[in-house]
Amino acid sequence: MKEDKTLKRIVGLLLPTVLVLATLLSFTAASFSYALLGDLDMDGALSTMDARTMLRYAVGGRSFTAVERMLADCNGDGRVDTLDARYVLKATVFDLPLSTIVTTTTTTTVVTTTTTKTSLDDDGYYDEIVKP
Repeated sequence: MKEDKTLKRIVGLLLPTVLVLATLLSFTAASFSYALLGDLDMDGALSTMDARTMLRYAVGGRSFTAVERMLADCNGDGRVDTLDARYVLKATVFDLPLSTIVTTTTTTTVVTTTTTKTSLDDDGYYDEIVKP
C-alpha cells in the first residue's frame, strides 16, 4: 500500500513537470520557426535598424547572442560583417526578398606540387634539380 502511494506521488509530480517542459519546448520551437534571416529585432520585417545593428557589431560596438549571430550572417560565410548589413539595406530599399540579393561565392584552391630528381652532373656528383 505504501509503495502505491509513493508511486502515485512520483507520477503526480512528474506528469505536470513533463507537461510544462513539453509546453516550453513547443513554444520555443514555434518562436524560432518564423525567424527571418537578417531580422535582428525579430519584428517580422527587414529594416534599416537591423542593418544598423549589424554595422555596430561589425565595428565592435555591440555583441551578439548565438541566435542573433545566426540571423545576422545573411550570406552564410560564418561572419557578420558590413556585407551582411549591405544585403539587408538593399532588401529594405528595393523591397526585395533577401534571397534574391544574397550571392554566395565559391573559393577554389589550387595545389601545386614539385618533384625533386637527382641527376649526375658533369663533375660526377649528384645535384638536386627541382622541376615544377
